[in-house]
Amino acid sequence: KLETMYGDFLAQFGFLVECDELYDTPRRVIDYYLNELFYGLDYTNFPDISVTNNSYSYVSPVIAKGITVNSVCEHHMTSITGSATVLYCITDKVIGLSCVNKIVDFFSHRPQLQERLSRQISEVLKLILGHDDVAVIINARHDCIIKRGIKEYNSEITTVEASGAFAAGGKYNTYLTM
Repeated sequence: KLETMYGDFLAQFGFLVECDELYDTPRRVIDYYLNELFYGLDYTNFPDISVTNNSYSYVSPVIAKGITVNSVCEHHMTSITGSATVLYCITDKVIGLSCVNKIVDFFSHRPQLQERLSRQISEVLKLILGHDDVAVIINARHDCIIKRGIKEYNSEITTVEASGAFAAGGKYNTYLTM
């Protein structure tokens, strides 16, 4: 049904969907949306997260920087691209280092607002770790700002979701300025 609807959408612009070049385009586009661009809408795709005991008593914060963010603005269906920095404290649980990247990737693959993306990453990490000492910083460029409306090519949006030891006045709040 979605393929037919997308074919009709293209036809409204005057595209000849039956021609050889476009014949399979509706199927390819819908497949791309469902299986690549928006797979984060389906919680059965949530990544496996490895959690182990903190047997070596590590107590300093962990900072994961430069995590790729590729998402889509839910208002304009244009790209949001940037990077995330995720900070968290280790108490009795340790998660695999790549798990943070997997969580960012999962929530990025759905229509998003950057503010909500920051919060979703933070909330799931707090749930997995069992405490509130988590911060998420996302710096991203929004094609809806770059290619339409104001057409501002150099702007970058930063969101910060900080709680526990990273919140204002918290023990590790100064880490947010790194």
